[in-house]
Amino acid sequence: MKKLRLSILWFVLILCMLAFPANASNGAEHGSVLQRVLFHSNMVSNNKEVFYAISDASQLAIDEHGRDGKQLLNKLRTKYKIKNIPKSVDKFDVGHGNQHRNYTHKGWTYTYTEYGDEAKWVSVRKNILLQTINQKFDFDGIDLAQWVGGKFNKYCDQCDAFGAMIYYVHMIQDHISNESPKQDEVIPLVKGSGQYGIIDELIQYSPILFKHEEDNSTYHSYMIKLDEIQSEVDEIYDNSDDLGKPGVYQEYHEYASELMDCLQDYVPLLIKNEPFFKKAFY
Repeated sequence: MKKLRLSILWFVLILCMLAFPANASNGAEHGSVLQRVLFHSNMVSNNKEVFYAISDASQLAIDEHGRDGKQLLNKLRTKYKIKNIPKSVDKFDVGHGNQHRNYTHKGWTYTYTEYGDEAKWVSVRKNILLQTINQKFDFDGIDLAQWVGGKFNKYCDQCDAFGAMIYYVHMIQDHISNESPKQDEVIPLVKGSGQYGIIDELIQYSPILFKHEEDNSTYHSYMIKLDEIQSEVDEIYDNSDDLGKPGVYQEYHEYASELMDCLQDYVPLLIKNEPFFKKAFY
């Protein structure tokens, strides 16, 4: 009987290892990192519910796989009263164990056409995060959605940019947690051959997110720092094959940590002055 129990325990352990890579960040870790980026610390001083709602929504939208997001979805719908989101994870669930990142981690505006958008990033998941942000920060009362490029954008530009920032904080943390250059399912730090790049995206979205801070010296220092890190990574990275070269991955990995430090140093100073954020937390 004892041998049978041990066999069962080993079987369960192996299944868990297959489903979740040992170096993957969990939801609590992602939430803690997001708090530090937005508030300079692990503490949210006011209106904790707003923060936990966006943290849970980002975790659900980005990392749900194997039907493990049922509790988070239920919390968003019942506790946080988020409207216009799915009633069941069946609408966007994706399997594939530790390969699930191929279906959600390639970029905020990536279409995943090569996978038939199996995880419904474009049609469902992204909307879960944006709808939560839009509702909890009352963007409809601050800035109307816009008619852009011949189509109606449901969410205003700043709402979308804030969603992108939250998304890329998650991606950077996944890079920091990765221990192997073979784990290249996540959008790279900079644009390579035919790829999106995290820093490129941050540079694109920052003027939209911090639109009241563009004349601020802190904002200019932040953008200069992003440019510096981007230039340094460009020197060692063109495509994922470069990460297999001796010493390159370690250096690349260190740049991911430096990028996260940059966000934690500057974002709290900038975002607290934006009306949507100030209204919610200060």
